[in-house]
Amino acid sequence: RLAQELADLSTSLPIEHTNSIFVRCDKERVDFMQALIMGANGTPYGHGAYLFDIYFDDSYPNAPPKVNLMTTGSGKVRFNPNLYSCGKVCLSLLGTWRGNATENWDPKVSTLLQVLVSIQAIIMSEDVYFNEPGFENEQGTDEGEKKNEAYSNIVRYSNVKFAMTENIKNPPAGFETVIRRHFYLKKDEILLETEKWLKYAAKRDANYVGLVNDHNHSWSAEFKKSK
Repeated sequence: RLAQELADLSTSLPIEHTNSIFVRCDKERVDFMQALIMGANGTPYGHGAYLFDIYFDDSYPNAPPKVNLMTTGSGKVRFNPNLYSCGKVCLSLLGTWRGNATENWDPKVSTLLQVLVSIQAIIMSEDVYFNEPGFENEQGTDEGEKKNEAYSNIVRYSNVKFAMTENIKNPPAGFETVIRRHFYLKKDEILLETEKWLKYAAKRDANYVGLVNDHNHSWSAEFKKSK
């Protein structure tokens, strides 16, 4: 099953300027893999490189793979309600969250590709705050948008600090060429994007309270001090 999925991944992974995903596996143990998910353009994760460890135990494909986020600033930042600072990834496909029956892992049709694309498209989106279950109804409200902006500001800053700068200085083993090429090709675009993020932070109202403060207490305290 894993051999078939690897063959499919070689032609199916997104490799676009706006969003790309790269996967490598242990040649002798294909049940160990790593994925580098690039944050999609237009999101607070944009252009950042996020490393995930992946393990397929003996129950695969009857049970989903184990996936852990390694890009956390050594546990300093929670990048999303569904991406914990300890590395846990909350996704119904992975069995780490209770989803609808159609969203859960199906041994016959579910794949690693589906998991990776779901993390990139569903979790790592512009609606950071609203990814918290039960908070969707705050979307479009003044208070909800202020909290989403606050959470997004923390993600944007941490994206530059940990998913960009740290990776450029110390690229993950095996992904060195990908990292160098990615940031070389996108350098001008990244500088323009970060200028835009600075303007957002100066002009948009952000409220570092409630869930935002609970998930990233120290960052919220720092961000509250400065306009």
